[in-house]
Amino acid sequence: MKAFRNAVELDEYLASLTDEDRAQLNPNIGMVDQVRKAQAEGISDRESVLGNKARWVPHLGLPEWVRLGMYDVLIRWSEGRALTCSHQPSIDRPQPVYAAAWKPGVVVCGQCQPMLRVIGLADRTCDGCGHECMGMPDDGILPVSAFTGALAYQVGVCVSCEDEMRRVEAEAQGAGPQE
Repeated sequence: MKAFRNAVELDEYLASLTDEDRAQLNPNIGMVDQVRKAQAEGISDRESVLGNKARWVPHLGLPEWVRLGMYDVLIRWSEGRALTCSHQPSIDRPQPVYAAAWKPGVVVCGQCQPMLRVIGLADRTCDGCGHECMGMPDDGILPVSAFTGALAYQVGVCVSCEDEMRRVEAEAQGAGPQE
């Protein structure tokens, strides 16, 4: 497996892969089922917490700031440079794990998700643009979780950044720019 120095390098590599290139990748077959099971558990958890069904979005369908933040924590975690909860989740032992834009470089297991809780002004601040939201219904924060493998990367977005997320997603799925 190729080693990546940073999130931008990983993002550029993944964006350059053709379908044929992807078919050539040889994942550790013994881990694939474990990672898929951990991802399914994590998605089920996030659906329960957020109160809505997950939908599949290709990574290129996520705004760059979300992808790069997610890839950055993934690289740090895979290299043993992320801060973890006391249960020390490891990429070599697949289980649902969680990270958040507001706590860069921190990875926790399901039991320790409260460590990622955000309160006060940070709870009202969009992770995409920094807008301080005044509250629902027209100016609230929408919680979003993006997965790569068993890692759920959480962000909170304002209405404007939610619109950007939908536009980027539509463009990635071939619908062209959305107004």
